[in-house]
Amino acid sequence: MIKVVPDINVLIAAVLSEKGMSYQLIHLFTEGKIIGYTSKEILIKFKEVIQRDFQVPLERAEQMVEVFLQFLKLVEPDIKLNAVKEDDEDNSIVECAVYIKADFLASWDPHLTNIEEFQGIKIMNPGKILDQLKEAD
Repeated sequence: MIKVVPDINVLIAAVLSEKGMSYQLIHLFTEGKIIGYTSKEILIKFKEVIQRDFQVPLERAEQMVEVFLQFLKLVEPDIKLNAVKEDDEDNSIVECAVYIKADFLASWDPHLTNIEEFQGIKIMNPGKILDQLKEAD
């Protein structure tokens, strides 16, 4: 089964638009076609960003996290990496992906996507991941 760690920006894009690539990728998790993983650190940051940048009330942000936890497996990575030099906060996403030996890390963030691959994990935007999954079928 293919393992994917979605970045915070993918989770946010998925909840803001039901038409986009992020939503389509997240929808594959809900259908059990691929396995999605996240960590407490990622979800805390998600709540912080969606409240700050999109004026989502705390209660609504917490509801979103509860929905994510219905189809994302929660893990507690016990590793610390310095894979993303430009933005230290992005390392928590890479740590989660390395910890679970993900196939893909889904992100729209150039700090991550410019790395392209880290320890065998392909780092790309949801559209490219969807294309790769179609090719594999």
